[in-house]
Amino acid sequence: MVPNDTAYDRVALMRKMFWVVRKYIQKNDGVLGKMGLSRGQVPVLLELGHHEELNQRELAEKIHVTPATISETLKQMERSGLIIRFTPETDARIYRVRLTNTGYEMLHTTIELLDQSSTEMLSRLTDEECVFLNHIFNRLAQNINSEQ
Repeated sequence: MVPNDTAYDRVALMRKMFWVVRKYIQKNDGVLGKMGLSRGQVPVLLELGHHEELNQRELAEKIHVTPATISETLKQMERSGLIIRFTPETDARIYRVRLTNTGYEMLHTTIELLDQSSTEMLSRLTDEECVFLNHIFNRLAQNINSEQ
């Protein structure tokens, strides 16, 4: 007998959510890996595609990783020809990062892949359900952020 049905239901709900997210990630990891991308590089592509160029600290903050993690990710992406790091003339103390042409091509391919995968995953939901799901995830993110 479960001591607290409500608590059990919440734990079961979070396990189900984790399972769904994990399946989505697993599905995409295989295809991204064949393209030469790791899971950690995708947020970098997306942020640089949206902001054009950022410094390493800004990029780390936007994708919620440590400066050490972003530094290693950027090294890998630079070796792959996806990004360039440069020092702006106005401030030689910082590195800025931007996508190369190859990086932009990879960004477009990645967006197409993730869009297709997301469309398949959400295909049985109505537009209203997608809006509601987005609202729920925003609330969950707020709860997590208020705990920190």
